[in-house]
Amino acid sequence: MNAFRECDIFSGHVETGKQGIDRNHRKLVVETSSVKVTTSLNFDVAVDGLLMKNKRWDYFLETSAAPGKLHALEVHRFNQRELMGKKEGTLAIMRDLCPAAIAEVSSWNVIAHGNLPRKDLIARFSAETRIRIRRDLPISQV
Repeated sequence: MNAFRECDIFSGHVETGKQGIDRNHRKLVVETSSVKVTTSLNFDVAVDGLLMKNKRWDYFLETSAAPGKLHALEVHRFNQRELMGKKEGTLAIMRDLCPAAIAEVSSWNVIAHGNLPRKDLIARFSAETRIRIRRDLPISQV
């Protein structure tokens, strides 16, 4: 989260623990006694109002198990085209506003709601896009 802290646009949005995650989504991010979310950023809120028309992901998290590594998180229904567009839009925003943060991203995760396709289709999508699809996010597994 160091790169985001150093970018003026994002620095005021970096929060301790899960405080940067909307209250309704916090329970979906599952911590253990040994692995916790140390910092979080509501990326969507941070860039809202900046005339950024790109679709974008919701959050970035950093955990006690991997300081300095960011985990992107989107809470959304499973839609391949839309998720890819949101990832591309997020990367475009980061390139424009805080390019150093791109190197810190180690995983892209979607907490999916609604119907999901067959497991083999999800596995293929994840292999091709490096986006993991889950029903919740066990922090110890990212």
